[in-house]
Amino acid sequence: MSREWFTAKELAGLPGMPATHSAVVRRAKADAWSHRCRAGRGGGREYAFASLPVETQAA
Repeated sequence: MSREWFTAKELAGLPGMPATHSAVVRRAKADAWSHRCRAGRGGGREYAFASLPVETQAA
C-alpha cells in the first residue's frame, strides 16, 4: 500500500482486519489507531497506515 490514510470501508476484509466496516471502527477505537477527519460528504475518519497491524501493512 502506498497511500498514507484509509477508511474503515477500505480496510474491511483485508488480512489482519475484521470483515465489516463497523468491526474495523471498533478495533480502531480499541487499539487507539491514529486518525483524521475525512473531508467531504458524510465525514467519517481515515486511519493512518502506520497505525495498522503489520499483517495489514504487508498486504
